[in-house]
Amino acid sequence: MNRSLASIALVSLLAACSADVHDPEESLEPVGEPAATELHDDVSTYYVVTRQDFRKCAYPMCGGYFVKRVNRAVTQCANGSWAKECHMVDLDLSALGVGEDEAGRYRSDVFGQKRGLVRGKLQSIKGANTLVASEAWEGATGNAPIGDAWRVNSSGIVCITSPCPSYQETHLNTGFSRNIHGVDLFMSGAAEEQLSQGYQQMADDKLLVTGLHVLFKGMHGKGIALWASEFYLPLQGSSYCGSVVVNAPHANSPTYYAKNFTSEKEAWSWLGSNFPHGDDAQVWKGACNEPRMCMTVYQPVCGVVKDSPPSTYGNSCNFEGAILADAGSTGESKGFYTKGECGAACDYSDPSRNYVAQSPEQCALVKFYCQSDQVPFFDDCGCGCEVGAKK
Repeated sequence: MNRSLASIALVSLLAACSADVHDPEESLEPVGEPAATELHDDVSTYYVVTRQDFRKCAYPMCGGYFVKRVNRAVTQCANGSWAKECHMVDLDLSALGVGEDEAGRYRSDVFGQKRGLVRGKLQSIKGANTLVASEAWEGATGNAPIGDAWRVNSSGIVCITSPCPSYQETHLNTGFSRNIHGVDLFMSGAAEEQLSQGYQQMADDKLLVTGLHVLFKGMHGKGIALWASEFYLPLQGSSYCGSVVVNAPHANSPTYYAKNFTSEKEAWSWLGSNFPHGDDAQVWKGACNEPRMCMTVYQPVCGVVKDSPPSTYGNSCNFEGAILADAGSTGESKGFYTKGECGAACDYSDPSRNYVAQSPEQCALVKFYCQSDQVPFFDDCGCGCEVGAKK
């Protein structure tokens, strides 16, 4: 079913069985308090664009958009006054960790086109009315919303009969909450992939839904279901991973670097400015710690990730995978390796040995003399004077 047919079906079904449609109160605004503040401190403010500002005056007094609180009759503006809608010229998405390109797309193509919902606060920043976002969502289908907006998640209740109050819905900007018996996202006309994402976000308590309520009959009575006209998926920060290898003569051993970024541009800038002699520089979309494939051929290397002890890896690709895993989804990491398996761990605490250097490379750069009751030694762990050995 395509979007237009689904929307028509939703409206037609609701019209055909209007007696079974359960609508919440038209306005939950406190009676007699048109300029009331939020009902209590933990009720956050969710906004939607009402229209673009085409007024002809100087920026930042004009331009941008008008917004309002969803589900409410009045909105508190950046200057503290209350009105049916409030002016804003900028949407600050910096707290969400999205890249510049993604932020620009969301401002103009999503929120500016009435296809997004933003949770945040209207503030005056350097004289400009700014909506500072703490969360943002994008409509899955682009449908014009019908009905009120709700945050929907699992109630944690499991039944062996129906109807079962398995879902909890919270009316945005009011704090009104209750358990219901069904949530149908299919009525929005969303594609299969979007539906899968929607139900997953519902399980994670991150889904917003606009729609109407329908009474239905189950085996043991009547239940209430929310039919979605549109549902909204959270806007999440874009992830890009940049990586590079530095080889000789610019490093003693092959050294691998990896770092997460919120934009492709930032990643390439980091690589270009920090590793002018790097090899195999790459940037790909996704976090550094996302799964990657390596060949199973055994060509062991002895690798060190940051300051961790040396460890043997099946090949250099496996070692690079360890660096990427250590970088995680937001951090960075580095490490170096040498060809071959790691040798036995060196015991530098042996009281019979006095190390003057802790690697063959360092030993080649130093001269040392041992006392009369000691003899020099050289091995893979370093060099120094050994006590109690025969000359």
